[in-house]
Order: sequence, then C-alpha cells, then structure tokens
Amino acid sequence: DDDYDEEDDKEDGAGEAKKWLASLGVGEDEIKKISDIEAKNEFNAEKNLDGNDDSLIYIEGSDINALFNVMVNCRAISVTTGPLAGVPPTILSPVAFHGGTLASLKVRDNTVKVDNENFFSLELKGPIMPDAVYNLCNVLSSNINKFSVTFANIESSKAFSLAAKKKL
Repeated sequence: DDDYDEEDDKEDGAGEAKKWLASLGVGEDEIKKISDIEAKNEFNAEKNLDGNDDSLIYIEGSDINALFNVMVNCRAISVTTGPLAGVPPTILSPVAFHGGTLASLKVRDNTVKVDNENFFSLELKGPIMPDAVYNLCNVLSSNINKFSVTFANIESSKAFSLAAKKKL
C-alpha cells in the first residue's frame, strides 16, 4: 500500500492497546495514566540529545513569524523565575523578521610575523549561523592557499553542533 502512514499505525496500535487493557478490566483512569507516562517517556527520549533541557527548532521561510508570535504570547515557554524571567527563548535567524533584533559580531584581527612569514588571525565572537562558517571557509579557500579554522563553542550554542550530526 503506497499510502502507509507510520503515525496512523501508531495511533491504531495505541487504540488496540487501550481496548486490550480495558478487556482485562483495567479502569479508564489507569489507562489514561499509562498513556500519559508513555507520552512523557517518548517526549523525554526526544529531548535527550545532549543531556540538556535546551532545545533547537529549525524553521524555514515565513513560518518564523508564527513561531515568534507563539514564543511572545505563550507564557508556558518562558522562564518564570530568575534573571531571565519573562524573556522568551532566543531565535537566531540569517534574515530579518518582524520583531527581531540585530546582534552584531565582535571582530578582532591580528598579524603575527614568524621567520619572515606573516600569519593572520581573525576572531569572530557572537551568534554565528552554521551556514556563515561554510561561506567564510569558501571565501578563505578561494583567496588563501592554506588556512586553518578553530572553533570554541559556548554552552548556549551547543545545540547547533549537535544538530549537524542528526538531521531533524
């Protein structure tokens, strides 16, 4: 069958499991409790990429505006205590969107001369989108015969590194 849908199969399986439990005399409240525990376990398995409660969501196109509206208007996704109380999660975007704020990079360059040979250093600090690294390396390789790149992740950007390993 070309119209096979794994989600429909999961729902049918869940329905059959509920019927089976009911036929054994398990009460509706217990079945709901079991379903809730299963849903929570599935959610925890999905969010446990790096042992962190942080999440990364990848959005393309104009859907970013809908996500932004949800993040601003939904109190459940904002921290309620501490220094970031009421501040919605951060959205990093390579293009501007309504309600967005531009954050510039801090750039520092140096030249070091060793044995009559010049070495150049370029340090970029701030939110750098993953595609910017690729584009920067392309520019460097087209203009310089030999170069090396070193990265230092900050804790808050760890999700980008992990996302590169697993397509979401």
